[in-house]
Amino acid sequence: MQQVSNNLLGQATTVGKQLLSATDAAAAKTALGLSTVATSGAYADLSGKPALANVATSGAYSDLSGTPSLATVATSGSYNDLADKPTGGGTPPQINLYTLTTHPSGTATWTKPTGAKAVCVQMFAGGGGGGSGRKDPSTTVVHCGGGGGGGGSYLNVTIPADSLGASVPVVIGAGGAGGAGKTVTANGDTGSPGGSSSFDGIIATGGAGGVGGSITLGSGGAAALNSNAGASAAVNGGAGAIGNPNAQNVAWSYGGAGGGAGGGISTGNAPFFGGNGGRSNALNALGGGAGNTTTAINGGNGNANSNAEIGFLASGSGGGGGGAQLTADGGIGGAGGFPAAGGGGGGATQTGSQSGAGGNGAAGMVMVTTYF
Repeated sequence: MQQVSNNLLGQATTVGKQLLSATDAAAAKTALGLSTVATSGAYADLSGKPALANVATSGAYSDLSGTPSLATVATSGSYNDLADKPTGGGTPPQINLYTLTTHPSGTATWTKPTGAKAVCVQMFAGGGGGGSGRKDPSTTVVHCGGGGGGGGSYLNVTIPADSLGASVPVVIGAGGAGGAGKTVTANGDTGSPGGSSSFDGIIATGGAGGVGGSITLGSGGAAALNSNAGASAAVNGGAGAIGNPNAQNVAWSYGGAGGGAGGGISTGNAPFFGGNGGRSNALNALGGGAGNTTTAINGGNGNANSNAEIGFLASGSGGGGGGAQLTADGGIGGAGGFPAAGGGGGGATQTGSQSGAGGNGAAGMVMVTTYF
């Protein structure tokens, strides 16, 4: 074999002799004049290879050249990073409140704003005054207390703005005065009705006054539109009834609460308490307390809605009825709570200097909300 190999080696070319004489792969590669890549197969061993961009190995969008310039929102996904985004929901509603505090004259003018689309008008009318109690020295007849005043009405209407003029008259209803106490033998006086509130001729009517006490009755002021009636005195000269609404879980209207009735004197010559004022169920507020026959003879004032003049519309509660007295003055009815509640009825008396006067009804108010 060595001879054959020598023969072959003698016949081979110079390259062949080098190849046949190679003892390993490295020597054979050298004999053949091959580059390193011929055996490694590695891209890195190529000579004269192109220069690859970073993205060829990273695969990252950020390593691409000539990429478009993306807005911040493309990666943040945030609404706040949008360009030319809308600035909001348009012009907020405009609210105008009219009360006797802001307009003591009871009249005002609403001016239509530019761009108005619709106008919502909410009105409370004035509550009715309570009736006064009967005065009579007789010990053999009934003396009725006065009836509670009725609550002022509540009205809520929405009007297309283009149907209104540039300016609109507004009227705020005043509370009705209570009936005057009687200094001579007589039936009590009926309370005055509450004033009506209005906007451009749309009217919310005032509550009716409670009827003065007599020997047979002392009727409560009737309910106006969406309001609550005043309580009636007991026909037998007993305790005055509670104004309406008389409980939280009874049917009631959103308008003014009614006043409680005054206490009477029975044929048995016994004086009685008045009745509590009607509740404000919207506020969950009790009515004015009833006058008794001993220490707190006058009826309590109804609870006012302290937030009404900042736009929370709900009636106050009714005034309580005054208690009856035999030899002292009859108890005075409590005033109705703002807005729209009726006054309490006055208590009866036999020989006191005067019977109890009825409580005044509360004033109304108007709120105008303009939408754009």
